[in-house]
Amino acid sequence: MSLDANGDIRYRRTLAIGGVRYQEAPPVCNACERPVTSANLGHTYLEAATPDGPAGQYHTILCRDCCQPPVLADQRTRERFALVFGA
Repeated sequence: MSLDANGDIRYRRTLAIGGVRYQEAPPVCNACERPVTSANLGHTYLEAATPDGPAGQYHTILCRDCCQPPVLADQRTRERFALVFGA
């Protein structure tokens, strides 16, 4: 799981193309911290870094159960997710 000893979500140290910082694999839901795969991927979006945090945008992931209403990501999004995380 991509959580550190404090229970915080770990992000890759290097920025991807476009300045995006992805989670370490395997990814977890930012809301409930359950593992996320392309089968239960609900929604993804980019969040700006905090002023005191590392540079770049953070890739935020929600599982389908944490989306209101519950939703499953479209096929294109699930395919991209699988390419990034191999999940």
